[in-house]
Amino acid sequence: RFNVRPSWMRRPTPKPRTPEEREVGNERSVAVPPPPRHTASGRLKDQAGADDSSTRSDSGSHKFQANMRRSSSSKSFLAILAAMNVLDKNTSRCHTAEMIWTTIEPEPGNNERSWCICIWPCVIMASVVLALVGQVPSVAWDGVEAIALELFFDCLFSGEMVLRFTVCPDRYAFFLDPFNYIDFAAGVPPLLLRVGCLVLREQLPQGFGLRIMCITPALRLLKMLRRFEKFHLLLSAFKMALEALPVLLFTLMIIVFTFSAVIFWFEPRDNVASFPRAMWLTVVTMSTVGYGDLVPKSVFGSVAISTLIIFSALYMAIPIGIVGSAFNRVWEDRERLLLVQRTREHLIRSGYRAQDIPGLFSLFDTSRTGELCIDDFSKMMAEMKLGISEDRVFELFRGFDRDGSGAICDRELVHQLFPEAYAQLFGSGDGKTDDRRMSH
Repeated sequence: RFNVRPSWMRRPTPKPRTPEEREVGNERSVAVPPPPRHTASGRLKDQAGADDSSTRSDSGSHKFQANMRRSSSSKSFLAILAAMNVLDKNTSRCHTAEMIWTTIEPEPGNNERSWCICIWPCVIMASVVLALVGQVPSVAWDGVEAIALELFFDCLFSGEMVLRFTVCPDRYAFFLDPFNYIDFAAGVPPLLLRVGCLVLREQLPQGFGLRIMCITPALRLLKMLRRFEKFHLLLSAFKMALEALPVLLFTLMIIVFTFSAVIFWFEPRDNVASFPRAMWLTVVTMSTVGYGDLVPKSVFGSVAISTLIIFSALYMAIPIGIVGSAFNRVWEDRERLLLVQRTREHLIRSGYRAQDIPGLFSLFDTSRTGELCIDDFSKMMAEMKLGISEDRVFELFRGFDRDGSGAICDRELVHQLFPEAYAQLFGSGDGKTDDRRMSH
C-alpha cells in the first residue's frame, strides 16, 4: 500500500526506442564524463579524461593555428596579387611616356637626362627677370614683343603641366603632389588673365594688368622648389622646432600685453593715443626694427622701453637657438634624409603606397624568409621602374639595413618611408624583433 501514488505523481511510461535512437543515446552517454571518484582508480580515470580533453583542446588549437595560417597565407596571396597589379600598371605604360617622364623627372646623378635639370631652371629664371622688368614704370616695356614673350612663357609652363599629367605613372598621385599645384598657379591663371587683359583692355581701369601680374614673378620662382631637395631639410627643422612654438607665443603675448599696459599708463595721450598704438611700439621694439615713428617722451616710458629692449634681446635668442639646433641635427643626417625623401617621392609618383610594400617583398623574396637580400632588393627596384640608379639602390639598402645583417624586411622599409602608415599595417604590438632591429 505504500507504493500506491496518485496519478499526477506517477512518471509516464517511456516509449520503446528504436535501434537508431539507442545508438545515439549510447554515444551521448559515452561523451559525458563520469563523476569524479575519490578512489585511486577514479583518480586515474579522471586523469585519463583530462588527458583526453587536453588532447582534444590541442587538436582544436592546431586547427585554429592552421586556420590562421590559411587566412594569413590568403592575405599574403592577396597582397601579392595587389603588388602584381601595381607592377602591371606601371609596366603597361608606353615607352615614349616612360622616356618623357624620366627626362622631365631624372634621377640626380643621371648624366644622360641631366640636361633638363640644367636648362629648365635657366628658363624659369629668364621668365622671372622678364616679369620683373615689365613691372618697372621707367622701362615702359609694354610693346608687342614683351606681350608675346610673356604669353610664350605662360603657354610653356601650362604645356609643361599638361605634359606631366599626360605621362605621369599615376594620376591619383599627380593630384597629391603640391608642386603640381604650384605649376598650375604659375601657368594657367596668368595666361587667362593676360588674355583677358588683351581682350578687355579698353574696359579695364588703367594699371589693372600691372596689379594682377605683380604676383607672377613669385609664382614662377616657386617652381624652382621642385629642384631644391635641401628645402625639405629646412621644413624638417621647422617641424622639430614647432613643438616649442606654443610656449614661445604664450610668453610673447604676456610680454607684449604687460609692457603695452605700462607704456600706455605713463605716456601722454598726445604721444600714445590708444592701447593698440602702445602694442605697436612694443612689438616694433621687441623685433629690434625701430621705425622711429613713435618714441617715448616720458621718463617712466623711457625706462619701460629700456627694460623691454633688454628682455627682448634675451627672449629672441631662445627661438633662434631652438631653430638653429634643430637645423644642425637635421643637417648632420642630411644624406639619409634626402635619400629617404627621394625614394618616397619616386614611390608616390609611380603609384606605390605603403600597403603595396609587403606584397612586393613576398613577390621578390626568393629565400622565403620574409627578408630581401641586396640582389632581391635590386630586382624589386628595377621591376618597379622608379628610375633609381644602382648606386642609389645600394645606398638605400645600406641605409635601411642598420643592424648590418645583409637583409631587410618590409617592416624596416615601411618604417623608414611611410612612418605614419606603419602602425596601421603592422600594429604596435607585433614584430618585437623587427622593432629591436630598427632601433639599432
